[in-house]
Amino acid sequence: MTDRKQFRTLPLARLAMMLIVVAAQPAQADEEAEIAALNAMLEAETDVATSNRMNADFVPGMVSVMYGEELKRLGARNAAEALDRVAGIYVTEGNRGNYRVQVRGVGATLSGSNIKILLNGLPMNSAANGAADAVLRIPIEQIQRVEVIRGPGSALYGEYAMTGVVNIITRTGDNAVGVRGGSHGYLQGDAMTSGISESGLSWKANVSTWGRDETGRQSNPDNFARRGNGNSPGSVDDDFDGNLLLAGLGYQGYQLSAQFLDVRRGDYFGRNALADWDTERSKEQLVGLALDKNWKMSETVTSELTISGLQTDFNDSATLTIPKGVDPPGPRPPVTRDVYRQHSNTSRQYRADLKFNFELGRRHHLLWGLGYADLDVVESGSTFIEPGVSVNQATATQVLVLEGSHRRIASSYLQDQWRVIDSLEVTLGARYDHYDDWGENWSPRLAAVWQPFDAHIFKFQYAESFRPPTLEESYPGPDLFGGTTTTSDVTAEELRSMELAYIYRHSGRVLRATLFKTHIGNLIEFFQNPGDPPIFRNHGEIHSWGGELEWEEYLGRKWKLMSNLSYVEARDTVTDEPLVGVVHWLANAMLSWDVNSAVNLSGRVRYVGEQQGWSDRVRAGQADSFDPYTTLDAVVSWEHPMGLRGLELRAGANNLLGESYDILPNPAQYPTGLTDEGRTLWVSAAYQFGAH
Repeated sequence: MTDRKQFRTLPLARLAMMLIVVAAQPAQADEEAEIAALNAMLEAETDVATSNRMNADFVPGMVSVMYGEELKRLGARNAAEALDRVAGIYVTEGNRGNYRVQVRGVGATLSGSNIKILLNGLPMNSAANGAADAVLRIPIEQIQRVEVIRGPGSALYGEYAMTGVVNIITRTGDNAVGVRGGSHGYLQGDAMTSGISESGLSWKANVSTWGRDETGRQSNPDNFARRGNGNSPGSVDDDFDGNLLLAGLGYQGYQLSAQFLDVRRGDYFGRNALADWDTERSKEQLVGLALDKNWKMSETVTSELTISGLQTDFNDSATLTIPKGVDPPGPRPPVTRDVYRQHSNTSRQYRADLKFNFELGRRHHLLWGLGYADLDVVESGSTFIEPGVSVNQATATQVLVLEGSHRRIASSYLQDQWRVIDSLEVTLGARYDHYDDWGENWSPRLAAVWQPFDAHIFKFQYAESFRPPTLEESYPGPDLFGGTTTTSDVTAEELRSMELAYIYRHSGRVLRATLFKTHIGNLIEFFQNPGDPPIFRNHGEIHSWGGELEWEEYLGRKWKLMSNLSYVEARDTVTDEPLVGVVHWLANAMLSWDVNSAVNLSGRVRYVGEQQGWSDRVRAGQADSFDPYTTLDAVVSWEHPMGLRGLELRAGANNLLGESYDILPNPAQYPTGLTDEGRTLWVSAAYQFGAH
């Protein structure tokens, strides 16, 4: 333990002292770098919104593009923390440590299946439950940029693109290595390489491994503690580790890529109760392969074919369902033993996507796409474990999702971008998806971008999107809960959204203001009336509206400000109360200071407003709300220290002031919320070969 403490503190102190000395030395400003940074802020491009590369401020809807180098300077440690810097997005960890991404007030009670997650343009959402938690844990050192659509994206991306789309682009074109270490025994190593032969064969590879011990955080009391049962409050099992391997080959327009991602983590707070047994950690493993080919069919027509396959293995950590000593309601006898339950499944998806781009003149662009997807649950199991006594396999019907569950999806989409006049571009689009197990869905979009003057842009969009029932929601094991039969009768959740935006861009300053109004219907919920079997059903609606303000500006030659403020009002129409988990106010203020050409100091202040709690909707004694909190991150960066070109050193602190706060649990098993992990300190070093 002493060695770990020395590892965490001594390098950080030494590096900070060295950086302070260098910061005190005068240096000449690198004017070319400053101009390049200014242009990057004004001309950030993306193809996530239209599938055609365009400036992010001119695409339909609101799109954010964040670059890996800047995210590192601002203290983001992985893809999820990058999202938390976007206006209107709030990322937290759930009862079992899985990321929950709330977009414009929606998503606090979902496991990531409300957003479409892409890795280098390839869909990563699991066929079984729609989540892609492992992808959000990719270290920031591996990321070139993150592209985010705030709002519906189903017109192009189909399923799960209900409240947003996230495309994580990993680094390429670099030959580099890096290490990071920090609090709680955190260790990380990264390497990447790429090149091209004389014959035109190109290659690239990215490797990363990371891990952390338990932080020592303590849980709040769970629902069983009030009667003297269970193990809470107690120590939270929040260790984790991960491994990433990405590889690619390119030749004469063909691109072959492979993805391997393996993430394991402790049981954290437990789904229902805090465990007192060191269970096997949960595992999420993704293995994918994709082949992509572009053709130029004529001077005005191009096409692209992508064929991909993805296997996702889930193996949940064993969770304590009901602690011993609890007297359950009804005729069942008191629980006399601690029995843990562990679920696992393996799902596969195979996809083929073909799209055609037509240039119908200088002002007119047409995109047409066809897609097919084949989704299957090839293995599913469940185990009952009594520590030190027995391990029993559940029956084939006592599982989260039935083995053999399958789904076939055929889709087609059309998008028409037409520049009506020099200052006005209109985008019309629609996507049709046919599911062989529950029906069909249309996702239309109408958008306009008007630029009456060089510095002023107005945007309007109406769009619809959907979240299909996952295979777990459509095909649950009928004997999942023992003694009663679980059924499902669900169709897709549907979203309708309108948004209006104004953008001002001039002389190193960008201001964005967005208003939105959203309606979500056919909400999928797990429901059980006393005495009746449980069922997945469509029930309820959400109405939300709000606004987002963003401000980016260079303040002189050395300072850059990036800030955003968002407000959302979301109500559950069934209860006519604020939506569970909604945070009305969110804000980020990020400031970057180039002390000289080698040293940068950056900080981020994050404000999270009051979060709506469960109150008494599910059981008595739940918190009505969770208090607002403010955290501070700080990073100091030193490039080319002591004249060593290609070397980069960083030291940082997340939640520098050690702010304590609680957040919404889901399920509502912790009446006063889930506790935070506290202050985190870290240092990193990276070296890029061949840097000039």
